[in-house]
Amino acid sequence: MKKILFFTAILLLLPIISYAQLRDSWEGGDLQMQEFSIRGGSNTGLRLDPDNDGIDETVVETDGSITMDEVNYTGTDGVANSVLITDGAGDTLFSNDLDLDSISSVTMTIDEVLSVSYARIINLSVSEDLSVYGNTVLGGKDNEVQLTIVGNENQSALLVNVTDATGTGLAQVWHTGHFQNIDGVRTVAPPMGPAIWTHNATDEEPLRTGGVGSYDHTGGVQEQLFTKTAGDDFISEDASIGNWILLSGINLGAVAEIKRLVSADSVIVSGVGWDGDLPSQTFEVFSHPLFMSGDLGNHEFSVSNSGEFEVFSYNFTGGKVAEIELDSAAAQTIGLEIEVKANGNTGAVASVVDYNTGTMGANDVGAGFVVRIDETAATDATISTLLASFVSQTTTNSDAVKTAFLAQAGHDSALVVQGSVEEDPDYGYETTSGVSVDRVNSAGGGDDAFLEASASNVTIFDSNGDDILIGSDATFEDIAVNLLVDSDKDLLPLFWYSQAGGNWTLLIVQGDGTNGFQQSGNIIFNAPPDWTKDDEDLDGNAITDAYYVAITRNRPGAVPVLPTEDHFHTFASQDTGMTIDGKGYILPRASSDSAAPNNAIYYSATQSALVYKDSNGVVNDLY
Repeated sequence: MKKILFFTAILLLLPIISYAQLRDSWEGGDLQMQEFSIRGGSNTGLRLDPDNDGIDETVVETDGSITMDEVNYTGTDGVANSVLITDGAGDTLFSNDLDLDSISSVTMTIDEVLSVSYARIINLSVSEDLSVYGNTVLGGKDNEVQLTIVGNENQSALLVNVTDATGTGLAQVWHTGHFQNIDGVRTVAPPMGPAIWTHNATDEEPLRTGGVGSYDHTGGVQEQLFTKTAGDDFISEDASIGNWILLSGINLGAVAEIKRLVSADSVIVSGVGWDGDLPSQTFEVFSHPLFMSGDLGNHEFSVSNSGEFEVFSYNFTGGKVAEIELDSAAAQTIGLEIEVKANGNTGAVASVVDYNTGTMGANDVGAGFVVRIDETAATDATISTLLASFVSQTTTNSDAVKTAFLAQAGHDSALVVQGSVEEDPDYGYETTSGVSVDRVNSAGGGDDAFLEASASNVTIFDSNGDDILIGSDATFEDIAVNLLVDSDKDLLPLFWYSQAGGNWTLLIVQGDGTNGFQQSGNIIFNAPPDWTKDDEDLDGNAITDAYYVAITRNRPGAVPVLPTEDHFHTFASQDTGMTIDGKGYILPRASSDSAAPNNAIYYSATQSALVYKDSNGVVNDLY
């Protein structure tokens, strides 16, 4: 019995000695051990109870997994690029599909750049707002959708909201797909394709897909020929309503309008910047876009079969509502072409000008259509050179009566030819900052720059308030302004006429064809009844006594490009050379026999009769 008690005591002391020795060995090394229990076994693994409360807070299982408090970390490895996730019930695993559902709030603060590379799809569903700050880059698997944003089934709020640091909205994507922003959109067209391409709501999908074909730009059977080798046939409607080809292969995004049907396999197209052959292309066919702005300055509009294109203004104070400028660098170029396919419909009209005068008074003028031809630079022109303001052309394939110009009832005059003769001004001055320079009779001092015969040309209206004066020994009613360089701004000119004693009165002009010296043109007015000669300009400088019209720049500030004159002409009157009145009566020009040219019909003021002056200068009565 005593032996049994002795051996029992020895066995009870062994663990104490082992623990004490183990503790001493640990405390003597780098690892400092506190009071805790440690147990291990082939079936139970390694268990740690740091606070010695009898509960194992950390357990290393025999399979290599680790349990810390309530979370079990798997000991089984995942495949490459997998991530460790929890099932929310205490177990973790490696997975290639990450589905974070119903997260109420996630806050992540990163000093630099967060880079997440993941080979599979990440689905993120949030019940509150998800805010991303800083530099965020999304990168995905090759040839897969990189980012998809899916709205809630009852979505009515924004899908995407981009703000500045103060929370001010910069850009939004609505739940309907609408996009809006506050500072505009800049897009760059792909080669041979559109920067902007818009369609009707019902034209979202292509008309035909799966086509294969090639484009022969030039030198083939026909120019600009697109021939399909696979897919649905081309149809006549493709050309009649202008459907479009969209390339979907190596030249993805390149587009061309179908202009003419050649056969079920071939069409003539007008490509956006297509300037070479394009072999073996896959393509789709779309309806004509509402608006396309594409590569190399190509633009297309369509109003479909019931739309409208409108340029609208209100309370307008600008210089012009719209401008089309052709800077020609080749023969046969056209500034504006209107093509009408009447298709047998009566009353089809290419162009209508509706002109509402509003309130008008004495000397007011207006016009529905004006053509200005500036032939200042046509120095090599001869009598064989033709410049026409209006040309009417027609075929002769039917019995229809073709009328080049139709003046309907109600006009006082159907045609008026103003026959006044242009002349060099007798006098002319330029006043700059109050200093007057003679530009017509300067004897070389002012270079006589206002005269057509002078090789000198001067910049005028250097500063606001500067003037030019055009004068004559007799009154006149028309000043022809010929500019070498046009102003790039309307100078808002004021017009004055002279009165004796250095007095000047505002002149109401009937028309300023120069548009504020932005182009060559005529300034037309009625000679005022109280117009008199004067020998002082608006600044009191001495000038030759004559009838003058002064023109003053009234635009303040800088004008980057000032006008440079070539020369000026005056016309004594708005004389009517010949008139066809509104009832069709011809009122010929009145002239003395001596002043009339040969081969002319006119009313002879010498004989008070209608006459014809033949090629030999003999005047013959016509009745």
